[in-house]
Amino acid sequence: MKDTFPAVEGAMSVPRWRSLLFVPAHVPLFVEAAHERGADGVILDLEDSVPQDQKGTARRQLPECVAKVGRKNASVLVRVNHGLRALAADLDAAVMAGVNALVLPKTESAEWVLE
Repeated sequence: MKDTFPAVEGAMSVPRWRSLLFVPAHVPLFVEAAHERGADGVILDLEDSVPQDQKGTARRQLPECVAKVGRKNASVLVRVNHGLRALAADLDAAVMAGVNALVLPKTESAEWVLE
């Protein structure tokens, strides 16, 4: 039996990024300048580049960050945290208009993603 992924099979096109720029979502200076760097996609990082005590701030700033980094038509991606509690908070913040994809770090298996 063949594994199928309807979201991928039904997509009109799959983006092909030549360059991706990681930007810590809690640093306004980096967010403000990201759209000028010419990357095909900008990854707003909520994970390793954000100190634990700044994660809430980064999540709250995410709508403004998404609008800023996507100004020159770059794809906007959000890298979420791995732990279930942090992942749930990140998904609540990141699933919005303007976000083209989520980046799942430290993924253990396809089954983990499906759960």
